[in-house]
Amino acid sequence: MTNKSWQKLTVTVASLDTQLIDWLSYLLLEIEAEGTEVNYAFGYLENHPDLFGEIPQEIPEELLNRDTEVVGYFSQERMIDLEAFELAVKEAVQSVLYRIKLSEIENENWQQNWMQHYEVQDVSRFVKIVPMWQEYEGLADERVIRLDPGLAFGTGNHPTTQLGVQGLEMFMRSGDRVLDVGTGSGILAFVALAFGASMVKGYDLDPQAIESAVQNMAYQKTADLSPLSFSVNDLLVGVKDEADVIVANILPHILVNMLDDAKVLLTDEGYLILGGILEEQGEKLEKVLKEKGWMIIQKTWLKGWLGYVTQKEREV
Repeated sequence: MTNKSWQKLTVTVASLDTQLIDWLSYLLLEIEAEGTEVNYAFGYLENHPDLFGEIPQEIPEELLNRDTEVVGYFSQERMIDLEAFELAVKEAVQSVLYRIKLSEIENENWQQNWMQHYEVQDVSRFVKIVPMWQEYEGLADERVIRLDPGLAFGTGNHPTTQLGVQGLEMFMRSGDRVLDVGTGSGILAFVALAFGASMVKGYDLDPQAIESAVQNMAYQKTADLSPLSFSVNDLLVGVKDEADVIVANILPHILVNMLDDAKVLLTDEGYLILGGILEEQGEKLEKVLKEKGWMIIQKTWLKGWLGYVTQKEREV
């Protein structure tokens, strides 16, 4: 990383709301930020449910009065669609004042510092996500997924990923055929493989995400990776493979565009597992699901985020 410069995309927002700040971080990761950080949100840090027991520090008044900064770091090669990103931010912040700034910075140690604090994640009863630079053997009944999550969304510590993993754990069966839409780092695809899927295909619109997922294949200790593949694709457009389970952890306004294709590809008794939905977005999504002929089998809540398990409505 010597002499490497980065793009720095900063969203400044006049809020300490934990869900909003988490959502802005999520939006940055969705457009493939290689890392994110939150600055000046001292009230947010004191109240966030995922703190690791830091000792509060006495904060100077001039810092307390600063607006929150949510920052994403991108490689120089990464093309950022600022117009689309600002539309997503505008929808998220509603009436809260915000600013967006894209700048360039020289090489910093943010990536190494982030790696030092990324630990083994318990994401469900049986699944552990382990950074590839850490040693961890796992217990007899644990499924250990090893990742270098730096290039794409999906580290295991975000509620949306945890809800997706838990949905797979509860509803997937050994031998099922699984499609993972918006695969990111490949985490949900690897979980499906670990639970005995006979076919797993991960799709993402972004080539960098697919590159990250393919790279993460090398870190798995699974004896047989042959059922697993990753490819660049726009949701489920053009996909022909029938599936027993389709899982999608993507933004809801994008997610609704795949519901018709999912209905064609999913078996009559199959499950569509959905994530990436803030609690306040649930009602709108549920309305669309009903209009599109999907019935909700399970709805789960985790730290302000929703996960859904759905099936096709049956003919009466």
